[in-house]
Amino acid sequence: RLEQKSNLLQNVYIKALFPNMIAILGGTINVFVDGILIGQKMGDVGIAAVNQSLAVYLILCTIGSLFAAGASAESAHAMGQRDVKRAKEYFEIAVETAFLISIVFCIAGVLLSPFLAGMLGSETTKSLIETYIRITFIGGVFKVMLYIPYYYLRLVGKMKQAASAMTFMTVLNIVLDYIFLFPLNMGIAGAAWASVAATSITCGICFYILCGKEDTFKIRFCKPKMNRLKDIFISGSPMASNNLFSTVRILVLNFIMNLAGGSSLVTVFAITNNLNEFSICVQNGIPQTGSALLGVYHGENDSQELKKLLVLQLKSGILISAVTAGVIALFSGKVGLLFGSHLDVRVAVICWAVSLIFATCNNVMNYYYYSIRQATMANLITVLRVFAVTSVVAWCLKDMGNGLWMFYPLSEIFSFNNSFIFLSISSVSL
Repeated sequence: RLEQKSNLLQNVYIKALFPNMIAILGGTINVFVDGILIGQKMGDVGIAAVNQSLAVYLILCTIGSLFAAGASAESAHAMGQRDVKRAKEYFEIAVETAFLISIVFCIAGVLLSPFLAGMLGSETTKSLIETYIRITFIGGVFKVMLYIPYYYLRLVGKMKQAASAMTFMTVLNIVLDYIFLFPLNMGIAGAAWASVAATSITCGICFYILCGKEDTFKIRFCKPKMNRLKDIFISGSPMASNNLFSTVRILVLNFIMNLAGGSSLVTVFAITNNLNEFSICVQNGIPQTGSALLGVYHGENDSQELKKLLVLQLKSGILISAVTAGVIALFSGKVGLLFGSHLDVRVAVICWAVSLIFATCNNVMNYYYYSIRQATMANLITVLRVFAVTSVVAWCLKDMGNGLWMFYPLSEIFSFNNSFIFLSISSVSL
């Protein structure tokens, strides 16, 4: 029976893995495609403007992931304890609260767009950033809310439907990007409107798939309970802090790149950062596939299956990320041209590719602690890896020319060692 259970676990995980990766790709490829098409249309200044605008995008992701990740983790734990009513409450509270907070935040963002653009950009990119982030804020509510049905579709086992919806968003975004940027010649505003349109339509589709036909999760008015809201904030904090500190990291690294080599290094960093966004389907796809299962097993107090699933995620993560890294490194000389840049990005791309393997393993550990509701450990790993270690290593290497790009693998390796030190002193052993 134990062998049958293990085989079932492996089959369920593998069956869900690639649909989940495709679904995540649909959510992150907007930034990647924007970077490519804007680079082809507007050159290096366009690429830099999109990268500097990414901080606003990640703040919206922070809000969405806080509520979606927190509520779905608590719902998964409740379902593991066979408490469906409590699982529904977390969903209803997340929908209401995230909607209200995102409306207030996005209105403030539209009003403050000129100020934020001045903070994020330079004289050459400030006006482009202001246009891009103002439109992003106008449609920001849909970006925040999209997280909730996506996380819950995974929880209820509808990964194929989620993947189909996110693939639709990807295709629609690419088509609209091309139409708005080239035939209509709308500039960077066209790329922003394309993302807003694709995201808002897909948000509606995902909510319909989740809530339209079945009674498990419905959008109902529910008076928020402070203890439930507190649970959501605590459980969602690791995913939210990942996005939040990713925002801070981009700001710090843009400063370091500008200090070390001016606009050319900022552009090269923008290109590698776009690759990093593209690879989120691997970095997060591997651990996100198993996070709902981990939450249920944790609710059942099934430590044996928790360990098996953790090992399975690490093995699949190493394999898939190594293949992905190898392909990207092989074509590193062509990556700059893809974004319309003639700068030599090979060293930077290869260094980033090497780091991908360790980054995926670090994310597996982070999602593991998030799924078993050890938010403090997950937040510690996140802050060290995403911001602290990366910023320190990049600063130390800033005067080493192309050696600066070694900050990618070195920071992930240091963080990888930290993750396993934390694992060895925790209650889980491999």
